[in-house]
Amino acid sequence: MINKTYDVALSFAGEDREYIEKVAEFLKANSVRVFYDNYEKTTLWGKDLYTHLQEVYYQGAKYTVMFVSSYYAQKLWTNHERKNAQARAFQSNNEYILPARFDDTEIPGLLPTTGYIDLRGLEPEEFGKMIIEKLDIDKQVNGTSISSLFDSELKEEGEAIIEGIRDLLTEYRKEQDEYMNIRYLSNATDEERDKVWHESNHLSSLSSSKLMSSYNKLYKVKAIITKDELLSRLPKFERDDRSDTNYIHPTNPLGIEKIVDDLENLTILLKVAR
Repeated sequence: MINKTYDVALSFAGEDREYIEKVAEFLKANSVRVFYDNYEKTTLWGKDLYTHLQEVYYQGAKYTVMFVSSYYAQKLWTNHERKNAQARAFQSNNEYILPARFDDTEIPGLLPTTGYIDLRGLEPEEFGKMIIEKLDIDKQVNGTSISSLFDSELKEEGEAIIEGIRDLLTEYRKEQDEYMNIRYLSNATDEERDKVWHESNHLSSLSSSKLMSSYNKLYKVKAIITKDELLSRLPKFERDDRSDTNYIHPTNPLGIEKIVDDLENLTILLKVAR
């Protein structure tokens, strides 16, 4: 039996191989232990593939990335991989299947509320970076001792993170107001106004990037760890898993707003529940 030989196993249909090949190459180049069939030809040679793949997708990796497509839904081998990955996910306390979608095909057992990555318009290398980031966060979460905190201490931790993120948002809004004000010039030519308009848009974009970078560097991991611990102490709390994905990859300042609002709501719920 194998026991977490791989960081990630890739489950996909052959018709989508061109994209997956590039993801696998990127992961391998960045020292990620990836199960990708083309890298396992010697290992798979002569094995009972049905049994071996069952072991890989049931217990051989930290995560399985499921590349959902119309082709994926039709294949016997992907169906076998999916069933074993879902059996593992059923027994796991944490997320195990990481869905990535080429299209909106429904997959048996994969709930519509499960957070996923939309691959449409996303380059393979970009997606590879997201997988690596997920693995890095997992390492940091597993190394934390936040579970030993009392409820009151956890609440204080959550409130400190909320305050820090809100401070970032306040600074961002002030900068946006400044850039908005300089767009409007009196007694200026059309050429001057056009130049100022482009400059203010550029500064606005830089401000947004700074906000995202500050969140990623200062609060992302803390927010994820605290959110997971808060959820573990809120029995029967129904939640849309797509909000969890936002913690890892907020796409814009509005995403940061949703994160801090969500954390605040969970912190309040903890106090009420106890």
